[in-house]
Amino acid sequence: MTKTKRGHRGSTTTKPPLRPFPRKVHIKGKEWSYRVTGSTILIRDPECSFTIRAEHNAFTGMDWQQLEDTSRKGNPGYAIRPQDVKDFVENGFKPVGKDSQDFMNRRPMTPMGYERYLEKKDCHDCHAKPDKLHDPGCDTEQCPVCGGQAITCEHGEELLHKKGKLWRERLPWSGIWSMTMEAVEYGFFVRWEGPRVPGQGTWVKCREDHPDAMPSRNDVAEHCRWDREKKRFVLR
Repeated sequence: MTKTKRGHRGSTTTKPPLRPFPRKVHIKGKEWSYRVTGSTILIRDPECSFTIRAEHNAFTGMDWQQLEDTSRKGNPGYAIRPQDVKDFVENGFKPVGKDSQDFMNRRPMTPMGYERYLEKKDCHDCHAKPDKLHDPGCDTEQCPVCGGQAITCEHGEELLHKKGKLWRERLPWSGIWSMTMEAVEYGFFVRWEGPRVPGQGTWVKCREDHPDAMPSRNDVAEHCRWDREKKRFVLR
């Protein structure tokens, strides 16, 4: 049963239930699901009551930068297999300690559908590298207090000046648009339906496995709130 929350003017909003991820793995007779998103693996329990986040180094013994550096040197890439997820869960969500070279020799995973939106890129405005700070005034920088656009929110003055109270709290560029990861985790996806001409067609909700699916950041804004301590959006 999902919980309802009283909204404005007596309306009610329903908290959307979690859904299984597209990739499946059977562990001790039950079906777990998982998704590989950029540098993170998301694992969801059979009852969809919680989600475990794990970095690639929990599987490969190498951090994301090491993986990228190895890939640039001509290595064919790596992939996370269902057996790796099973070993990780059965080991109490702790690193298994396998040979990292085994992962690096596997067939690389090609982004499909919504996964193309999870590829880390430089900032489109100030060209900051992933995990680096934006240039002050960049239109992509996210406010650590409210999660909004730093240059337009009420905290911008204290955030974007070196003498401001929030200067030391600035968030680095993740390489992915804000709210995208949350949309993927909570199952918010849309696709365009109809011709791509002005006045025709519209965005409609869809399943994550649709080839044209994209993470819906608008649904994150509607159903989530910013958690300042966790520095991310969480369900209301």
